[in-house]
Amino acid sequence: MSKSITLSGVLPAAGFQRLLDAVRDAGFRTIGPRARNGAIVLDELSDVAELPVGWNDEQVAGSYRAAKGSGDRLFDYVVGPTSWKRFLYPPRRELWHAQKEGQAWVPEAPADDFEPTAFLGVRNCDIAAIRTLDRVLLDSGYREPVYDSRRSKIFIIAVSCAAPVSTCFCTSMGGGPTPTDGFDLSLVELGSGNDHRFIISSGSERGAEIVSALNLDEVVERDLDAAATQDRTSVEKINQVPAMANARSTIAATMRSDHWDEVADRCLSCANCTLVCPTCFCVDIEDTTDLSGTSVSRHQQWDSCFTMSHSYLHGGSIRKTTAARYRQWLSHKLGTWHDQFGSSGCVGCGRCVTWCPAAIDIRVELEALEESLKEMTTEEA
Repeated sequence: MSKSITLSGVLPAAGFQRLLDAVRDAGFRTIGPRARNGAIVLDELSDVAELPVGWNDEQVAGSYRAAKGSGDRLFDYVVGPTSWKRFLYPPRRELWHAQKEGQAWVPEAPADDFEPTAFLGVRNCDIAAIRTLDRVLLDSGYREPVYDSRRSKIFIIAVSCAAPVSTCFCTSMGGGPTPTDGFDLSLVELGSGNDHRFIISSGSERGAEIVSALNLDEVVERDLDAAATQDRTSVEKINQVPAMANARSTIAATMRSDHWDEVADRCLSCANCTLVCPTCFCVDIEDTTDLSGTSVSRHQQWDSCFTMSHSYLHGGSIRKTTAARYRQWLSHKLGTWHDQFGSSGCVGCGRCVTWCPAAIDIRVELEALEESLKEMTTEEA
């Protein structure tokens, strides 16, 4: 993202199409939220009518329900099953292919056709997730080339959260409902009906150019008071997880706890949690040939520490049990990620809680590990 510069104004909701048009005129296609098959997903859009107008969602452990209500707000839902990682770090992509010509093999690396793209509706937890991926894929000694290229082409339009759900815990991970940086534009949706409006603020020179082009109304004290009240109300709705403060040390001290086996009795090793996670980055490499033997290709695809092949070494997997695989996931996400990348790997988006078919809640399991640690300490004493 380019140098930060702040301009702000108010856009009536009836004029939201002007923002989409301005972003397109600046050279960006737009990917944003759309309602499809009973869920809010991310896809290309060009018209305000394609946004999930009036939709909201309910999320608890193991359950997601999105439905269209009678309202007219555009962003009264939280996060769905897809994250922006899908566009920056594709689930599957070809690394190279080769064709046999005579007795020689001619290799070719496919070009990445990702266009400059605006991400519309990015929540603060997902801004934190993109930052986390930056540390992993750009700043850890190796720059992943496709991620690097795509990251330089995105324009982030953030949106504050006005309707957190029960699975949200971003405030326990250092975040909150309202983005403060990491965006080109930020939106705060206020009111409804005839009073429906957006405060739009820039966070970069590119964003400031769009704000200037929109000829926005002035932000007045009424708007600022409404935004502050909405943010405060959202913070009060978000679940606090005190156990997260000591997660790293708790997990390190309970690696031999019986609780891992208790979780394993419920866990299906389905890998849903890692597939919906906006920061998990493990991949597998697959080589294929056609039946004629004249064409070969190599693909990179998302992998999960819940699969047996993830920890395969010569002779077999070193994590044969579900307990070992779940422990690997949680201990890395909340513990050893700090050692590798200087932060937690969790941003508190709650996707892993919502989309676990066994309703396993990372927050509950961490609290259980704290209790296990207390019992282990008492026994040792």
